[in-house]
Amino acid sequence: VVIIIISSLIYCNEVNGNEDLSDEMASELLMEEDVETQEFSSPFKDNTTEASVEINYGAGMLYLNSPVEELVKARNISNQMVQKFYLEYEVSHADIVFDVEDDNYQVNDIEEVKSNRFDISLNQTPIYDFELNLGASELNFDFSEYKVSDVEINSGASNIDIKLGELYDSTYVVISTGVSKIRIGIPNNSGCRLECESVLTLRDFDGFVKKSSNVYETANYSSAENNIEIEFEGAMSEFEVYRY
Repeated sequence: VVIIIISSLIYCNEVNGNEDLSDEMASELLMEEDVETQEFSSPFKDNTTEASVEINYGAGMLYLNSPVEELVKARNISNQMVQKFYLEYEVSHADIVFDVEDDNYQVNDIEEVKSNRFDISLNQTPIYDFELNLGASELNFDFSEYKVSDVEINSGASNIDIKLGELYDSTYVVISTGVSKIRIGIPNNSGCRLECESVLTLRDFDGFVKKSSNVYETANYSSAENNIEIEFEGAMSEFEVYRY
């Protein structure tokens, strides 16, 4: 088991000065007009077949971007929140964790959401499961270029825009939020089942048939080679699922 931890500015400086650790990870902190930029990366190991990604973030904008050659490459831009990065390998499985250094961070102004930005890109090879624990946030995650088995999203009042793909046989998604705007893209060839245990004020389920009071399915749910199951919990003000 190999565990790598990056936390504060002082510790990052120590890591950058350690030749052994720098082979595993490069981390850099830059200061521009009171905005702190943290950059993280770790090379891909050829035997890595599965990876878990956990992101704990307060208020901000978060993006999952196109794949990279590294296992993970990320950037956090904020004048308030410092992220800690943990990376643990166990045989062919990698655990990737980003955590907030001060978990008592509170949002005092909606503009604070837009002043914090977190970007992440991953290697395309492993099968991923994601756990995202967020405050009031804008989440823009395009999973379509990755093999994804599980996605769990827990958030406060947020704007959530995710795009699911068909590179893995079965994907299970659980979303629990406060009052939020949620938009989810589903491939045309994928079968999908929605289960909603929520108070929804506006629903738009393109291409779905209502099977019961809380369950909706696409016509190809039973026959499709790729299936996506989505479960919602919480109060939501606007909820859209579209096919692409």
